Amino acid sequence: MERFPSLSAYYAAQGSHPGWPADCATLTQDGDSFRLMVMADSNDILIERVAGGEVLLLGRVHDRDVVDALLGPVRAQRELDELPERMTVAEAVALFGGRPESAEGEQELIRDWQARLSASERILEDGRRRSYALVDASSLAAVPEEDLHRRDQVDFASVDWRRVCAMAEAYLGWGGDPLDGQAVYEQARAAGLDEDEIDWLESLFSDPIQPGGPIYGNGRHRAMAMLAQGVERVVVDTRSELPAARRKALLVQAGAPLQELTELDEPPRRAEPAPAEPALLEI
Repeated sequence: MERFPSLSAYYAAQGSHPGWPADCATLTQDGDSFRLMVMADSNDILIERVAGGEVLLLGRVHDRDVVDALLGPVRAQRELDELPERMTVAEAVALFGGRPESAEGEQELIRDWQARLSASERILEDGRRRSYALVDASSLAAVPEEDLHRRDQVDFASVDWRRVCAMAEAYLGWGGDPLDGQAVYEQARAAGLDEDEIDWLESLFSDPIQPGGPIYGNGRHRAMAMLAQGVERVVVDTRSELPAARRKALLVQAGAPLQELTELDEPPRRAEPAPAEPALLEI
């Protein structure tokens, strides 16, 4: 690790221009802020005090994607442990000091991180999928008329919500994927809905109603129009599975062994160390 009195001094010491800095993270130490960055051309890793001053050169990487592969699991674990997102300078120095030195080692780390990201994305998508629910319309909170004003003047009352909601209920009853917009369209088209009705149907999945007691996260205008027409059952997004899915996704990112996602229930509070060669585990 080399030290320079300033970023200008670091530039002056290089045989050729190392390129411009790309910020990767903000660090903290003793109340001061620092930035962790990678130089665009040389792939040098530096830590610089934001207010100016000493610069630390931590070394050079072969592939700058390894920076995300190193930082990602740490950020996930900090979120799991409810710690501030910012690492300390000492933590960053230790993290990058233990990075793989060979290009092959970096690529292995990058591949593992990308696999974990893909796994966590599937977990989050599955959580979103599970959050759709069919509820009694009577359970939806009423919204006063004065709170239903809109600037775009959409005529919600002109929509046949009985027909649209019946199709939404049927689609879920068939086992349809609420996140598959093309399947929603094809099923609705085959059932005889017109284009406008299909658009409103798709909105129940792509821009869902999110009831939350007296306050709606989304969809209060549609919900009140449905109630006015006597709709009995409504598809809503409860988001009930998202906190659990978020936790599972973070555990995978933090280094929990890659498993069949359906088996990743009630995981430990802290991520288990990743095996040297990640593999599907049989439980």
